Amino acid sequence: MRDLSGDGTIVVIDRLNLREYAALAKLASLFVANSTGPLHIAAGVGTPVIGLYPQIAPLSATRWGPYTQKKKIFSPVGMPADCTKCLASKVDACECMDSISVEQVFEAARAYLNSD
Repeated sequence: MRDLSGDGTIVVIDRLNLREYAALAKLASLFVANSTGPLHIAAGVGTPVIGLYPQIAPLSATRWGPYTQKKKIFSPVGMPADCTKCLASKVDACECMDSISVEQVFEAARAYLNSD
């Protein structure tokens, strides 16, 4: 992670308990992740979030999106909610998630961070 993210990155995997993680998430200006517990904790402590969600119903933002007004959700465009390829997939990710570009997410993050 550190090699991919550059200087200033702090890897906290296996270093913080839940309470410590929540305190750290509260200090963040913005949190970007797929639908995971850390994203929901960040939203729960009031940190704005950008969430990445597949379109298929069992994994969608409609079902699992964060309960906050401070969010931007990205999902693949034009994919059916019952995509049989994703539903039948034995891998951890739906290939259609590749249609969400780094540039889209980066621009959303930049827009949010520059809005204050």
